[in-house]
Amino acid sequence: MSDGATPPINQPFDASTGRSISAVNWFSKQGYPHRASTRVIPLVCGEAAFSAVGKALRAANHSINMAFWGLDPAMLLERGTKDNYDTDNILGEILLKKAQSGVQVRIIVWDSYSVGIGSGGSGETDLLDADTGGNNTNLKFFYDLAKTTPRLEIKMTNAYSGLTALGSYHQKIITVDVETPAKATAFVMGHNMLVPYWSTKALIPNQPRRQFALKITGKGNGSVDLPDIAALERSIANTEQDIANLPKFIGDDPGELEFRTREYQNSIAQTRAEIEQAKQQYARKSGSSFLKYEAIPASQLKPYLDISTQIYGGGVVDVYNNFERVWKLNGGTIYPQSSSLYPAAFGDASSNKTTEAQMGATFDKAGEDAIADFYFNAISNANRYVLILNQYFRYWGMSERIVEAWKERDIPDQKKVPIYVVTNDFNVSTSQRGHDGETLKIFTDAKIPISLCKMATRENIGRKEIYVHAKLLIVDDVFYTIGSANYNYRSLKGDPEFNVAVVDPRQAQGLRREIMNMLIGNPMNDMMHGDPMDAFTSWEKGVKENTAAHSDGDTLPNGRVIHYEAATNNIPFTNWVVQNDQNPGGQNHVA
Repeated sequence: MSDGATPPINQPFDASTGRSISAVNWFSKQGYPHRASTRVIPLVCGEAAFSAVGKALRAANHSINMAFWGLDPAMLLERGTKDNYDTDNILGEILLKKAQSGVQVRIIVWDSYSVGIGSGGSGETDLLDADTGGNNTNLKFFYDLAKTTPRLEIKMTNAYSGLTALGSYHQKIITVDVETPAKATAFVMGHNMLVPYWSTKALIPNQPRRQFALKITGKGNGSVDLPDIAALERSIANTEQDIANLPKFIGDDPGELEFRTREYQNSIAQTRAEIEQAKQQYARKSGSSFLKYEAIPASQLKPYLDISTQIYGGGVVDVYNNFERVWKLNGGTIYPQSSSLYPAAFGDASSNKTTEAQMGATFDKAGEDAIADFYFNAISNANRYVLILNQYFRYWGMSERIVEAWKERDIPDQKKVPIYVVTNDFNVSTSQRGHDGETLKIFTDAKIPISLCKMATRENIGRKEIYVHAKLLIVDDVFYTIGSANYNYRSLKGDPEFNVAVVDPRQAQGLRREIMNMLIGNPMNDMMHGDPMDAFTSWEKGVKENTAAHSDGDTLPNGRVIHYEAATNNIPFTNWVVQNDQNPGGQNHVA
């Protein structure tokens, strides 16, 4: 099979149920339907992801809905430098302008352990600390501002997690303009709306556009009270309706009808004049920001490798449905109802490049764990390779299920399917040490070829660890899934998560090439040619060379991956207690 001409795979499905019916079922049989007409665009690294988000938000005409683990309203979606940035690119400025112009803006952010405002675990106020939410100071200011800003609503949500301890609300989704199906779009993301997640694909140690954060210090000139244009336009529509209803109430009195009609028309003319005056005021305020900011240096930030997606088509309805249920759980009302939307009407007017996809959630309150199905179905059916790029690699229960499934397939030794894993080094963490090593051991004990790696910047000057925040699985240049879910128990069984799964050989192949170029310095096309173990051997050779160069303080010759020797036998007793507590079923192998 030519690497440049992989034929499409059309997975049969039952139109009445929206469920796949083929023997190799990549998708889940629970949760959202399998959509045969969804367009999915992978967005690798923060520069691409946040630029796409900014473009979509600015184009919004009706509604913006956002739900995130972490969100900083002072986040620059398209960044300049510390001394030269455009406030029009700040997330909060975009949202405030849209709300002021008549767009309904709804935001959900995890209320970390009920600290009141913020996400990430401790309620800290460090703008640069992604692990502790780092956005609480800015978010608190924005949250208070929303209380007096029409059409801007913020809900601080609890976790709605199935875990009895340490649960979090971990979804990262956006929908824009579901009211206009032909233009509607959504985002299913790995990125949080926080400063550290903005990186370029170069993943260099120090990027001037990245090495600062913004702190909100007060209100700006743009926050003056201006007329509500949307409300004025609604009053015109209501008055026009009153004119249309006049004959019903006045009857056969032409003089009275003419008088009342003229009176209403004069009111409309006056309102139109108010709207024009308001628009002129807005124009005079263009370039003025709603808030004031102070730039904070952030030279210690390490590069982040993360991946998100932009969605068009019927899948947008499913992303919106997920937002809707969390919004309602937090006491909010929302219109339109997702049940009133017709998925077949949704599409991308600029392209016909649709694919086969399914949205999937982990949502304990609804009994959903579709993302776990994505992982198990795809990996257990792999024939040539499995690529896992994930913040964590520590789901022992899932790994054991996969090994058992492969044993049932009775794969000969010469046909072993190699697994490539790129994650983070947790040997230095007392609370997390050993989980990934134990997961690795499940596969190595089963004699499955597996490579465990971490990442570092290529350059030897100012070298930094590259933090892998991506949640990506690619199998056999056929299937991939991207979203918020990690390869651990809490993501696939406990915390609320949201992913998109795609069956599209051309897109999976292109994504594999792009990611492998970043990881090992070449697209690894031999993964789909000849013996898969030849490709695995080539990978291991490149990783070995990188690891040696890293140890010697030299530039890495082959991309950015180095071997990760994960601990296997130093898991603190308290962690075993937490694991058992998080898994009421009694299985010990969880994390």
